Amino acid sequence: MEELDGLRPDFVLRGHKLPVIVEVYGRTGDPAYDEHKEIKRTIYRTYEREGLIHYVEWDVSERRGKESFLAQLNALPK
Repeated sequence: MEELDGLRPDFVLRGHKLPVIVEVYGRTGDPAYDEHKEIKRTIYRTYEREGLIHYVEWDVSERRGKESFLAQLNALPK
């Protein structure tokens, strides 16, 4: 899966029941980036609700972003 609805995820992990789309968000203070981030979230979460993918994200600007990311990843069915 190179693209999904015209979006290129940062990573696609295999080895789970469904492909795992991973986005790493790190830029702050950029309204255009924030807008694009919300578009990605909406599209990926829609596909996840439809049972087509799993979606996890790591927001490096959050204090516990890494721990949150790892917890999301570890909670996915294998």
